[in-house]
Amino acid sequence: MQIFIDESGNLGKSGRFFVISALAPNNPKRIKNIIKRCCVKFRKPEVLDEIKGKILTFSRKQEILQKLNKKDDFQCHYVVADKKYLYPELLADNNICFNYLASHLLKPILKGANENIQIIMDNRSMKVASKNFLKDYIKLKCLTRWEVSNKISFEYRDSKDVKNLQAIHLIANVVYGKYTYEKEHLYGLIDNKFVHRIKFPRNKFHT
Repeated sequence: MQIFIDESGNLGKSGRFFVISALAPNNPKRIKNIIKRCCVKFRKPEVLDEIKGKILTFSRKQEILQKLNKKDDFQCHYVVADKKYLYPELLADNNICFNYLASHLLKPILKGANENIQIIMDNRSMKVASKNFLKDYIKLKCLTRWEVSNKISFEYRDSKDVKNLQAIHLIANVVYGKYTYEKEHLYGLIDNKFVHRIKFPRNKFHT
C-alpha cells in the first residue's frame, strides 16, 4: 500500500492554518493517469509539467477534482492545525511540530492497514535530518504505541516525477483554502473522499 503525503501552509508566523494531507489509492496508476492527462491538456499556452494548486485556475482545479471524484478506489485524509492555539514551544521547532501533526494523521491510517506501507513524500519540502527524524519517529510510534506490526518504509521523491504527489498537493491546497479563506466549492467536490478529518487542537479549533 502506498500513501502520498503533502502539506499546505507553513509553520511560521504567516497564516493561521497548516494542513498535511494524505492520499491512499488502491491503484496509484489511475490517479497518475488523470494528472498526466491534465498536464498535457493544460499545457497551452504555458508549459505545464507539474500540477500545482497555486498556479492552476479555479476551472482547472475544478476539472481535476471532478475527474478524481469519479474514481471510487482511493481515500484521502488530512490534519489541519489552527496555529493560534498550538503551544508556542511546539511551534518553536518546525521539525518537531510537523512530525507531531503528521503522527496524528498517520496513526489511524497505519492502524487500519492490513499490509505493508510505503509513505511517499516530496523531497523538496524537508531537509535530510528532518526526513530521518520523521521516519524514526513514526516507526517508534508504530512499535511502542500503536501496535502496528506491518513494515513501514519512507521514500522521498521530487513531485515533478510523481503524479500522485501532485494530486495530493492539489487536495492539500483545497483543504487549506477551505479553512483559510472559507472556500467551500472545490472542497465539496472531493468531500466524500475524506475518511479522517483531524482538527488540532480539537478543543480549541476554529469553527
